[in-house]
Amino acid sequence: MNYISKYKYQILCVIILIGGFFRLFKSDWGEGIFYHPDEYHIVSAVNRINLPEKANPEMFSYGSSTVYLIYFVKNIVERITNTPPNVFLVGRTLAGIFSTATLFVIYMLSEKIFKNTPRSLLATLLVAFTPGLIQQAHFTTPESFLIFWIFLCILLFTHWIHRGNKISIIFSAICLGIAIGTKITALFVYPVFALSVFIPSGENPTANFFNKLLKLIILTAIVVLSFLTVFPYSLLDKTNFLSSLDYETAVGRGSLIVFYTRQFIDTSPIIFHFYKVFPYALGIPMMLAGAMGCVYMFINTLRSKEKTTKNTSIIILASFLTLLAGNVFLHVKWTRFVAPTFPFFSIFCVYLIGLIKHSKGLLGTYVALLCVLTALWSGMFFSIYRNSDTRASANVWINKNIPTDSVILTESGNTYEVPLSGTYTKIPFDFYNLENNLVNQSMLVDNLLIADYFIVQSRRVYANSVRLENLFPFTSNFYTQLFNGNLGFEKVATFNSYPTLRLGGRVWSIDDEKAEETWSVFDHPVLVIYKKTTNSTKNFYEKIL
Repeated sequence: MNYISKYKYQILCVIILIGGFFRLFKSDWGEGIFYHPDEYHIVSAVNRINLPEKANPEMFSYGSSTVYLIYFVKNIVERITNTPPNVFLVGRTLAGIFSTATLFVIYMLSEKIFKNTPRSLLATLLVAFTPGLIQQAHFTTPESFLIFWIFLCILLFTHWIHRGNKISIIFSAICLGIAIGTKITALFVYPVFALSVFIPSGENPTANFFNKLLKLIILTAIVVLSFLTVFPYSLLDKTNFLSSLDYETAVGRGSLIVFYTRQFIDTSPIIFHFYKVFPYALGIPMMLAGAMGCVYMFINTLRSKEKTTKNTSIIILASFLTLLAGNVFLHVKWTRFVAPTFPFFSIFCVYLIGLIKHSKGLLGTYVALLCVLTALWSGMFFSIYRNSDTRASANVWINKNIPTDSVILTESGNTYEVPLSGTYTKIPFDFYNLENNLVNQSMLVDNLLIADYFIVQSRRVYANSVRLENLFPFTSNFYTQLFNGNLGFEKVATFNSYPTLRLGGRVWSIDDEKAEETWSVFDHPVLVIYKKTTNSTKNFYEKIL
């Protein structure tokens, strides 16, 4: 332990380098094509800015702090290289950098929680290996930036509690404003921030209530000013901001069902996350140990008599629970929505050591299993970025095996439909709007008559249609008849990139298609190609469908 403490900064640097490698490796995944739809929203917003003439990115589904940051970095790179950089890659690189910088923040926060360097390093290592954070760092989306600002905010108001340093709480307010200006859901942290102002601090533990209330008002003003600085058009273009907020709120609550939220129909909060999100984004060992560690911290907090330790634990637990509760009870349950909770699981895993620290054998086994199993799952997930993208692989196969004059029916609604190249006649068809739409149903029959091949782009359409057969009977029936061969199409090729471990000549893969769909459909979807083997009449297709 003394050895670890002596070389803690060297070890920390190694951990950060490991985490940085996982996050920044193959930022150009997708073979030069960008498949994540949210990345297009952000890149389009960046491209709409042209300072000083135009400063409004005209995007309100997220805050604009990330958009402005990408814009400024893009311009700096362009001036240095005299070449306009790829905005997608600028965003992904920045996401990887911010996610890597979060590791240092986690280490500093862990030092305040544990006051034990080896445990702090262990918590940082687990965050470095967290698959869900590695995945988010490969997207030009706000989550990696959001997580950095949230945890920096928590670190600073924890520092305030320990030291009573006014600068810490002021900068904490600035970070919270930037976090909210990155994504409005960071507002969930505000109650915890307000709570930290009223907790006795090192500066003046006996300050009266009204002094603290005045301090909170001033700090709240700093939060608001910081928010408006990075998201000015939430006020300057209030009408569009509120309109977007109404839409996003309706989608989030489920009062408005859109095609990309069908997977959440008839799902239960919490159960969904612990079955379809956390086991994949964290790995089962970290999920279970983290949940137990959270309970253990809660019990210890109730028992604790040491004020600083107790107050720090209150802040950590309150931050985790507000971020968790604020998202798991929504109708939409995307993996990225709960991404800010992922680092807490690492902290809770390490906190659980306090329960078994008196048994060296059990402690060593726990730490070894936790590290090895988490690293293995992380390595397996990381294989998707080492492999060729499934869509690119499918495109190569198509160009080699399908005649160039073929007609290929495919599912629309994706950023890009396969095939990506070639002189084929490609028919992207909207399978999301088949129910009670006689025109689309008739058009599908016509397309089946002329199609030589059909490509299932991902599980996004068929999985939800088949599961919700009562809501989407026509679409469900189409895919059921396709899969059992009744439509006269035969499966000829499947392309997947499951998380994989290779040792020597042995290969282990985990089918993660049961996870929340955005876990796989953006960066490693399963594609299936069907070939028509039986020519049928229009009357046949009409009857069977």
